[in-house]
Amino acid sequence: LSDVVGELSSGYTTAAETIDAAGGGLDGVGIGEWMHGGDVREALGEPNAYVSEGRELAVDLLLERSLVQRRPA
Repeated sequence: LSDVVGELSSGYTTAAETIDAAGGGLDGVGIGEWMHGGDVREALGEPNAYVSEGRELAVDLLLERSLVQRRPA
């Protein structure tokens, strides 16, 4: 289990460098990767699954890019 989490973390670290270097063009991908990583850690029972470096940026981007397409009647 620790190997899976370690490999996940290593992959996200490498991806984060590429996403950051894109100057905003890959921010949507970054949000998806952050959410996916948290989902995997949560499924594996890891504590604080969504607490990671860049969390504040991810939450800000989610708020910025979220929109209501329609509301239930």
